[in-house]
Amino acid sequence: MFGMPHHGSHSKRKRMLSLVYAKRTLQSSPSLLASTRILLEDRFIPYLQGLASAGEPVEMYDIFHAIAIDFISAYVFGLRHCSDYFRQPDMGRELFQGYQILKEYQFWPQEIPTFTEWATKWNLFGFVGPSGVQEAGAVIEELVLRMQDNAEMAIQAAKREEALIETEDQPNVYAQLRDSLLKDQASKKDKNCQAWMRHMTLAHLAIRQCPYCYQNGAYTSDEELKN
Repeated sequence: MFGMPHHGSHSKRKRMLSLVYAKRTLQSSPSLLASTRILLEDRFIPYLQGLASAGEPVEMYDIFHAIAIDFISAYVFGLRHCSDYFRQPDMGRELFQGYQILKEYQFWPQEIPTFTEWATKWNLFGFVGPSGVQEAGAVIEELVLRMQDNAEMAIQAAKREEALIETEDQPNVYAQLRDSLLKDQASKKDKNCQAWMRHMTLAHLAIRQCPYCYQNGAYTSDEELKN
């Protein structure tokens, strides 16, 4: 959404997500409350208490990174489908180191993704970024798409009554944007709607952690999207 060049489409997408991020929605969200309790009471506080008892030093910068992305992705995709970097610190550090590499080169894939894709195809990516940038972006892209796919499978299973989605596992932001896009597709036959379903990223959802997720994908069939 941050890279949308046209005011109309940007405003339309912003309206789709405004309610789910409204102050009243956040303060009254049962799923946000449930996931917050689990993240704080079952993970964060016991971990700090263990470190304090053992007298071990800790790098709080890494901890703040991990708990922040776990919190945000839990609200976006649901706790069961989100990142778990607080309990996987090595993986979290790898992700954040990759993001640091990407930070200085966000302009190219975010603002001119078509050119970046073309440059990559013809092995000219050195023109827009040093070695390691693409690899770091691929790691973040894989993470985001995996969380998105897991949230989608949970929604589909719930619709088929094969499984219930627990309160803390509700994919609040993903479900809101998904339903809005499908409604828009049904009313206006927007051909880009299906592509956006796979194109959603943490950057698109205000986390701005995945500037390289610019390539559109698709689900296996139109029927899968409609169900």
